[in-house]
Amino acid sequence: MEDIKIRIELNPAKDGIIAFPKDTRIGSNKALVIGTNGTYRIVDADEMDKIMEELGDDRIGAPIGSDYIMCMNADKIVKADGGSYFIGSALVMKIDTTGMVVDLRDDDIKQIECLFASRIVTLTAKGESFSAYELDY
Repeated sequence: MEDIKIRIELNPAKDGIIAFPKDTRIGSNKALVIGTNGTYRIVDADEMDKIMEELGDDRIGAPIGSDYIMCMNADKIVKADGGSYFIGSALVMKIDTTGMVVDLRDDDIKQIECLFASRIVTLTAKGESFSAYELDY
């Protein structure tokens, strides 16, 4: 692993980065894993990558609000009463105007919770009720 080396001696002609690791990321790229049962946890960039890899070709994305994208397992979407509903947990990331994933802040987490909760419905089948996220498609 290459170390980061920066020199600042107040000489603009020579100051700056000397060694820069290839795996450098903006911030820590925190994201949120949120479940249709109301629970959530924060994950770091490494776990985000692992989740995306595990989802593989079953991964599908959906906007949540205007600043966030939710990635979920497409196999966990069900059709009922003419609508589509997701049941399970999803990875939610913040996207900037260029499409880059950026760090979630505390206020982002609260906003995601509210946006997610606003689309939670109760489905009933065979006498059992459970929570699901209502999709737009």
